[in-house]
Amino acid sequence: MPSVGWLTNYKACLNRWNRLALQPIPAAPPVRPPAPRASRKRVIKTNTKGTLIGDLRPRIANQGADIVDIKSPLEDSTLISFREQEPNVWEEIVEPRRPTPHTPATPYPQLKGDARKALANVDKQVHKIEGYVRRGSSPQEIEEQLQREAKKLRELAGKLADHENAPVDRGQDKDLISGLRAKANALETKATELRKRMTLVRSPDSEGVEFLLRSKVIYARIVGNRIRLKTGRKDFMQEYVLLNGQHQPLWYAHFHYANAADAKANYTEAPLKTTEQRYETYESAMLKAKDPQQKIDIHHGTISDELAISEFLPLEPR
Repeated sequence: MPSVGWLTNYKACLNRWNRLALQPIPAAPPVRPPAPRASRKRVIKTNTKGTLIGDLRPRIANQGADIVDIKSPLEDSTLISFREQEPNVWEEIVEPRRPTPHTPATPYPQLKGDARKALANVDKQVHKIEGYVRRGSSPQEIEEQLQREAKKLRELAGKLADHENAPVDRGQDKDLISGLRAKANALETKATELRKRMTLVRSPDSEGVEFLLRSKVIYARIVGNRIRLKTGRKDFMQEYVLLNGQHQPLWYAHFHYANAADAKANYTEAPLKTTEQRYETYESAMLKAKDPQQKIDIHHGTISDELAISEFLPLEPR
């Protein structure tokens, strides 16, 4: 049985807890919202780039003047930075260029061996490239491949001529250098001539016509006035002819217009036609077909707007 003293202590504790429970709870101190962070965006006026908006760079020890970084709008990378040399005078910070590490030159004997090997193998490489002609490769691609071979030879010739350890009396080496340059010149000439020949035997397209016009291989002339077509679209057409060096028609360009009096720049279509299909339309070709299931193939090489403006439209007086 618990003692009377224990019970007295227990009652005293209960009374004390009751008094504490009845006391009012002190109000919590008001919570202050955090102060807004100052924006680091700055509008600066520069002498070289005009007015720009950038980010003020956080200061570091011994920085001195303020620095503003202009960021890329797509990435968080710095495009350019400016330092405030004087109040409201911002100058671009130009980072010093790191020196390009020196690449040791190829030893002269090795370089000479590489040059002789390249000169000996170039005809084999050219023959390989010419094989691509028969496979229907792009004329421009063939030209560029031959030009790359020419560039290799020209670079080897330059390295030999300028080598820091070249012997004083080079004798045969001079013939090697001359041979490399002569072969490079021949390849570049061959590249352009081969592209011309390939382009002339292909169906006309805008790229090929532009190249041949620029190379003075063909030239354009206007043919008569606009005529109303009786077949196909039955719109109005202004014809141009592309003549070769013998003044013979090679291809034709047909500029179509909705109305006879439309401005020459307001054409609706401008296809390139072969001489065989000068006036051919799908309907006329179908009438000639012996089999209704026969495939009708009519070439329509599209003339680019740039080519039309530079070479064809100036020929029409209106």
